[in-house]
Amino acid sequence: MTARKNYSKVGDIDKLIHWMQHIRNASKKHLIVCQHKRDRDVLKSLKCKNVVYPMDPVEDFVYAIVYAEKPVILLYDGDRKSNEKCIKIKSLLQQNGVKVNMGFRKIIFLLKDRTFAGLFKDLHRQAGSERVHSGLPF
Repeated sequence: MTARKNYSKVGDIDKLIHWMQHIRNASKKHLIVCQHKRDRDVLKSLKCKNVVYPMDPVEDFVYAIVYAEKPVILLYDGDRKSNEKCIKIKSLLQQNGVKVNMGFRKIIFLLKDRTFAGLFKDLHRQAGSERVHSGLPF
């Protein structure tokens, strides 16, 4: 028995919009750590608060986050190199007693190119017409 295919793009669009609303609400109480400056800018355009990206040296960045005393949401791309960076930062944060949430990354693994920037490209591609684009929350 094979899995049923979802031919409706509206469900995928709704899923991405729901994720955006959820991350916006979570950003009020959590600190969001994304991989790149452009990811931070995109999240800020979605009206997310408390969004940062790591700077070198990583250890100093981790201590700054520990000092903020907020739980952290990690938003890194889904490729191998990004996963290694994400796991390193997660480990350092947890060693210093910071609660880390990586659940928001699940949606990135459903995409074709597994990048955070690809999330919004995928949303625009699926939306299609200008009428649908005008109803999007960004």
